[in-house]
Amino acid sequence: MKYLIIDWISNVCFDSQDKDFDDYDACREYLYNCIFDKYSNCKDEYCVCEKCDPEGNNFDENTGEYEVIEYNDSIDRLMWTGTRYVFKPDYYKVSA
Repeated sequence: MKYLIIDWISNVCFDSQDKDFDDYDACREYLYNCIFDKYSNCKDEYCVCEKCDPEGNNFDENTGEYEVIEYNDSIDRLMWTGTRYVFKPDYYKVSA
């Protein structure tokens, strides 16, 4: 596991903790695909498909909720909160 997808409150999303991405772009592409899958129902007012949202406004809003971050086993930690894993950056880092 090299990259994670987290939401705005550091929840690990889309089961990305179970996937090993080769690079940032691969993880970002996976995020985009998940968002399209989640919001591509044309009956939904927040649909992001090209037919419903040709300018991509809703898609941009939805991607803005998430971030792709690099995970480092030596200084980062994933903590189970009872419902989701939460990313704690620099968890093991000791400040001098």
